Amino acid sequence: MYLHKTFFIFIISFALFSLPDPPYINRSPKGLLMGDAYTSYATDEYTLFYNPALMARHSGFSFTPMNLSLQGTNPIGATEETSGDVGTDPADVAESYMNFPIHINLGITPTIKMGKFGLSAFATDNTNLLLTNQINPTFEIDYRNDRGFVMGYASPVKGTISKDSANAVSLGVGVKYIERRGIYSAYPIASAALLNALEGSTTSEIFDSLGSTGGKGWGLDFGVDYLARGGGTEFGASFAAMDILTNIVTTEENTADPTLGVLQQRLDVNLGTHFKQDLGPLLHYAVTADIRSLNDATMPFMRRFHAGLEVGIPGIQVFGGMNSGYYSYGLRSDFLIIDLFVGFYNVELGSGYQDTQGKRFVFYMSLFDFTFDT
Repeated sequence: MYLHKTFFIFIISFALFSLPDPPYINRSPKGLLMGDAYTSYATDEYTLFYNPALMARHSGFSFTPMNLSLQGTNPIGATEETSGDVGTDPADVAESYMNFPIHINLGITPTIKMGKFGLSAFATDNTNLLLTNQINPTFEIDYRNDRGFVMGYASPVKGTISKDSANAVSLGVGVKYIERRGIYSAYPIASAALLNALEGSTTSEIFDSLGSTGGKGWGLDFGVDYLARGGGTEFGASFAAMDILTNIVTTEENTADPTLGVLQQRLDVNLGTHFKQDLGPLLHYAVTADIRSLNDATMPFMRRFHAGLEVGIPGIQVFGGMNSGYYSYGLRSDFLIIDLFVGFYNVELGSGYQDTQGKRFVFYMSLFDFTFDT
């Protein structure tokens, strides 16, 4: 009975997670609902997390002071894939949640853009849990607490960009600073280390007991963007090399295993394109496509392929997408001082194509955004 109770204390304390994601610092809610096909279309407050070269498209002054993004395991998927009757025996608990990836991500990203320069601060908590091994149930834990900022600048090197017309090639560079604290390890459900850790009263105390690792460091991003615009039609094609020189130095050793260092940001090389058209003053649509992780020769092509769709009228947009063969969809409402996104998306958590599906939701709210065009 004690083990059964500690299992649910564990679930509540960690707020429900999944298999380890690629260590992205931040993802755009709009991008996620468009299949994460966003390398050439990320002109929102998350630009610098996708491609710094897109800052060349920005003009004037914009500020996103208060925004909150929440992502988690799709509760519909949880109902469908886990047993409704968990039971009281640890074996029953393990069977009900076995191989079901659970995830939560909470973050804020205040962003300011001035002309072709942008600065985004970030504070994110990304937590994942997976229970594996039917014979000896084991928790795989992946937790990252990131704090820091990213700044970037871009400029056309050929041609010009204006609000109504463009035919330009732009280069952009981004610099980031990261402070990361986290843990990535596996613990048998009945291990003394896990049971002792659960005696902590806060999430921080639990992770410290399990042996979290801390570090800090700087990173560099680079991007190229081509944009053609005119007559209500826009075409773009982009290249981005994210975290080409990023290094996070371990400053707090893992007390349980000093050989484990802080999780690094991996190099991510992506190509993207988009086509957008205004069908009169009240209706527009856009289609996007990405081929991601070009630097990973072992990844299947369809795992790399992402596609997205946006259709909207002033104040309301709907989104759809495909991410590695899985679908996403959602809605945006943007009126006066509040900007809301809500929807569902799916990600690949395995090493191949459609190996392990992570079913997730996203909710985003931003208040008091404002933009001054020049």
